[in-house]
Amino acid sequence: MSESVKITSLLHAAAEGFEPPTTPDPATLRTRARRRRGAQRAAGVGVAVLALIGTVTVSIQREPARRGELTTAPPATTQGTGATAKDLSAYRWSELPVAPIDPRDQAALVWTGREMVVWGGVTRDGHILADGAAFDPTRSQWRPIAGSIGVPVRYGATSLWTGAELLVVGGQTALDANSRNGVAPAGRGGAYDPAADRWRPVAAGPTDAERVLAAVWTGREAIVVTSERSVAAYDPATDRWRSLSPIPEAAERELVSVVAVWTGGQLLAWALWTHRDISPVTGSGKIAWGIDLFSLDLATGQWTLRPGQGEKPIGVKVAYWTGEEVLIPAAGVFRGFSSGPAAFDRYGLRYDPGTDTYTPMRHGPLDDGPPESYWTGAAIFSLSHSIVTGPDPMDDRDTAAWDPSADRWTRLERAPAGVTYQTPLLWTGREFLSYGIQPARFGR
Repeated sequence: MSESVKITSLLHAAAEGFEPPTTPDPATLRTRARRRRGAQRAAGVGVAVLALIGTVTVSIQREPARRGELTTAPPATTQGTGATAKDLSAYRWSELPVAPIDPRDQAALVWTGREMVVWGGVTRDGHILADGAAFDPTRSQWRPIAGSIGVPVRYGATSLWTGAELLVVGGQTALDANSRNGVAPAGRGGAYDPAADRWRPVAAGPTDAERVLAAVWTGREAIVVTSERSVAAYDPATDRWRSLSPIPEAAERELVSVVAVWTGGQLLAWALWTHRDISPVTGSGKIAWGIDLFSLDLATGQWTLRPGQGEKPIGVKVAYWTGEEVLIPAAGVFRGFSSGPAAFDRYGLRYDPGTDTYTPMRHGPLDDGPPESYWTGAAIFSLSHSIVTGPDPMDDRDTAAWDPSADRWTRLERAPAGVTYQTPLLWTGREFLSYGIQPARFGR
């Protein structure tokens, strides 16, 4: 991959709330936020981005939040059941054995109920990988998994666990062997059966040529949403796709990301969009953005726009269904390519689909980062990838947990250096596992 492609990727990530890049990225992205307490959240404007070969540094100063702004969304992480915030306060970090595969970023990652499976991804020098491994935490052992013959190599894929297979959809692949001419959608997906240690290619689907923004597992089908608004359902039992009605977002709006959850009866999808009205002659104009919530009834195939009551989210990165409500942890604010102000004093929201109502969570000690957030089934676990100085400081890899019953946050033990923004965590029902250059676990 050329240096210009790498730098463009980093600048794009920095402009969209400092989220992880979506193309192979050997550079280090480091965010420094300086907070200043003042009357009525007073603030100076400014976002400075300095791009060098191999380095991007971003400096931001405190600004009032602007409603209607949004952030990009990564692939959903595995949900589980178990630990409360009090339980997590007794957890400690420890290292795992070194994996029998090369270190990588943006790999497909799932918890099967027995193993953490890692597949694909990209090396720091831009080489896309097709191998993988599985880790059994009970035995504390890794095993290499079968090669993915017939499944296109990729990184940044969306991975789902169906109860029997790892399903991989979306992601990016190189246009040539050296990644010098850019990347493209990876095409048809694949499915890995850990019991048989065997891969199979997934049938060609209607979304293969498009960028996948979200995918959820309903218990029977995978529902896939793309950047072109198309929606399709894949049934692994029959290896067939069926097209569904597209998301009814306005045609002039570009979908930046979609955060979706399955509630057991309907699909909820937060569509994060931007619209540019820029003169090609003068370069002046306006950039608008926002978040629309839609629900999809699979029985009728109809989408419904949900207006939402109460305070609406200014950013959505992940969302978790608890069985009663949707939890939306604090997220970065999408500013497109504008120089709008950064948002501070962020907090998450609880959404009740029955009443179409949002209520705020208490502001968390890491919310202004914003952190990566995960649901254990009884608590939200947050992991910072930012450095913030001031009255409420945070450091890279600081952690905290939120108790939904008490609406209270608790600071936890800081994560080790190997846990980065490119190595998401998996909740196993008992502990968190992290795959990276040095795999780690967070448990008792």
